[in-house]
Amino acid sequence: RRVHGNPSGEMRGQKGAFVWLFCWCLVVVSASLNCQPLQPPSLFNFTQELDHNNNNGTFHQRIQVIPVPPSGARAQRNVVLFYAGPENAWVDYTMPCTALFSWASQLGAVALIGAEHRFFGKSWPDNITTPDEYARVMKTLTLDNILADYAAVIRAYTGPASTFYPNARVITFGGSYGGFLSAMMRISYPDLVYGAIASAAPVLLTGAPELANGTWFDTVADIFSTSDPTCAAALSKGMQLVKTLFAQQQFAALKSSLNLCATPTPTSQYRDTLLLMHAASLVPQFNYPFKSADKVPFAFSAVCTAFKNLQPLDGLRNMLDIAYNNSGKLTCFGSSSPASLLSSSSSSALSASHFLLQHARSLDFPAYLPPTSRGIATSSGNLLLSPFVFPIPSSSASFPRSFAGKNLVGDISFEMSWFYITCSFFLMPIAGGERSNTFFGFAPPYNLDAINKYCFDKFGVTGQPTPPINATALSATSRIVFSNMHFDPVKAFSIQQNVSETVVLLMIDNAGHTQDVIAYDTAEQAEVTAARKRETEIMNSWLDAE
Repeated sequence: RRVHGNPSGEMRGQKGAFVWLFCWCLVVVSASLNCQPLQPPSLFNFTQELDHNNNNGTFHQRIQVIPVPPSGARAQRNVVLFYAGPENAWVDYTMPCTALFSWASQLGAVALIGAEHRFFGKSWPDNITTPDEYARVMKTLTLDNILADYAAVIRAYTGPASTFYPNARVITFGGSYGGFLSAMMRISYPDLVYGAIASAAPVLLTGAPELANGTWFDTVADIFSTSDPTCAAALSKGMQLVKTLFAQQQFAALKSSLNLCATPTPTSQYRDTLLLMHAASLVPQFNYPFKSADKVPFAFSAVCTAFKNLQPLDGLRNMLDIAYNNSGKLTCFGSSSPASLLSSSSSSALSASHFLLQHARSLDFPAYLPPTSRGIATSSGNLLLSPFVFPIPSSSASFPRSFAGKNLVGDISFEMSWFYITCSFFLMPIAGGERSNTFFGFAPPYNLDAINKYCFDKFGVTGQPTPPINATALSATSRIVFSNMHFDPVKAFSIQQNVSETVVLLMIDNAGHTQDVIAYDTAEQAEVTAARKRETEIMNSWLDAE
């Protein structure tokens, strides 16, 4: 295996604002984060097997290797921190805005290493020009190959024969999907990975449709109700009013009050209700102290303050603005405005479309679902909000034929790679149950059979029937810290209690999605600072014990 030491001019270190891309596809930009400018350039290409089980080609994976200079915090020891790259590109931007730099000095680490996830960003095979080649490559986008990629990098830099950091103890880090990968690395490669931090890791989500019976939107309702009962009552009142106006066919009033792009119809109730429910999910989930994905700092408080001072429909409209359009670049909301969404460069709008597509496969594709669902009619059109997600074909053509004549890598790499992952080993059972029905007036169902049929037609894959991580696997491992955040609905898909003395759960009050692994912010909540300190203490206890 060859390690390419030429950065090839790819380094784009900057002072000031940096970008951090999360699972659920939200981009965070903040000049107040304690991001670390990288000097000298540290990006390299690492030659990986396309399929680690079969010798059928290679590709270059972008990695980042950052030696850590000694600091006064703690004497250095042979420890390497490894960032398990999630579903994003820009590996040179993401690591500088994590907590890894702070942890490195406090743990005495000698280096930080990060790897860009295969088939995101620039980590692609060269010269993919035909749909058949693209389909062949995508079939290697398996969990086993993703983990084997990271293991190969770790082995090359820390193995006994390495000339870099031989025999170093490695602690992996990640948030959300990356947190899932971090935990999986410790479980799957205990000889290479000494410990793991898994923030907001939905380890019980994959292949577990039994968790989907209301888990997501029921959790969102509970977050509002436990955090601010008055706000929760106002939000629920607004949602019930929307349901009443649909029943009364007051479509013009709905369009005007919510600033929708198209006048609602009886068949758009499903779509328009989900647009509001997803906004209600995003606001607490990304309730950060800094500006995030065009959202104001502490978006949850901003939304709740408005609900307490506005009429219910005006409060809902304000919530849509904060969730999708705090930049002010969108003129209206709904599936009739794809051009304005795409041209606005609004990360929150685009990320919402990726989030919403998880419902699209089972909820709004008439070829895969009956025309009605739990009392609300589905659309007779294509996928829910499908105009937002331009690479996804609305025809019934098979996956290879669907991309004839298109640029097969580049703009579509995120879309197709992430959708392929969520069709195979990382299902996302976003749904609502009785709590959701009471709070929002709607309980979106989850239909695994419909999702599997959609995924098979588009990609030739179906979801795994069982999660890769289960109670047995967690009981057999050690040295993993899971963290769940109060404002984050993802907590419903993570572990809920300590598994053992060394596989532990930290519940972080007053925090948003993956906030403990984001770099320190001057306005961050005291609970987050305390949690990060506790994580440091736990890791030091691991390292001091041997």
